[in-house]
Amino acid sequence: MILMSSQYRRPRGTPKVALNLFVAPEVKELIDAYAARANAPLWAIVEAAVRAGAPDETGLPAGWTLPSEGDTLPTFEHGSAPVRHSA
Repeated sequence: MILMSSQYRRPRGTPKVALNLFVAPEVKELIDAYAARANAPLWAIVEAAVRAGAPDETGLPAGWTLPSEGDTLPTFEHGSAPVRHSA
């Protein structure tokens, strides 16, 4: 369990939106480790990571390895069968 520090509380009324997503297990482990080291909530780690990416001439963060159209995305597996979720 990660303890959240009150120093990362947003001021009342600050605009925000929900972000519900699936990430690879090793990415979640990294986010959790960074949050623990910084004594910060997960949202603060994700925001900091995205804001740290300086866009290049394409408008995307330089150095980020992102999938391209037609790429096969990694599958997330639970045991030996792929996890499927319905909409």
